[in-house]
Amino acid sequence: MNKKTYLYLCFAACLLAACGNETTPNTTTDATMSDTSKIMDENAVVLPTIMEKLETTASFKTFFEAMKQTKTDQIIKPNTTYTILVPTNESISKVVKGKSDKLLKQDNTAIAILLKNHIFEGKIRYEDLKMNKTLVAISGNKIDIAQKDQAYYANGCLIFDFGTDCSNGYIHVLDSMVLVK
Repeated sequence: MNKKTYLYLCFAACLLAACGNETTPNTTTDATMSDTSKIMDENAVVLPTIMEKLETTASFKTFFEAMKQTKTDQIIKPNTTYTILVPTNESISKVVKGKSDKLLKQDNTAIAILLKNHIFEGKIRYEDLKMNKTLVAISGNKIDIAQKDQAYYANGCLIFDFGTDCSNGYIHVLDSMVLVK
């Protein structure tokens, strides 16, 4: 037997051994899969969850901390889709007249209601915002979407950054906090 034939036979034997009939049972549970699986965007980039994005973005620190403090963060599950209209730290400072951390010193019940006015079930993309006139927040309050001079507003708050894609929804950025009368 020549050397070339011998190498082909060795290669074929390795292939057959690797493709054997034995299968390893999949012992991964659904809970484990949902906790460890990540959704990728069209460029194969792993997307963070909404809560991961809020936690790691410096300009969302106050909103994130308020969600943790009031346990509103527990509403946002990784396997359910949401859209959040997030005011920046600077935007929150304008509303609470000074430092944004003053928000965290308010009554938790009031803060939770205020935060829930920023959270919506489902993925609401920019295109969806353009078509909607009213959205219902998880607080049950109606938030009016209006267009003026090619800009969009949520109850008078400018939406200035659209569609940060997350594995479980979207984040749109506001110039103020959504207040309901």
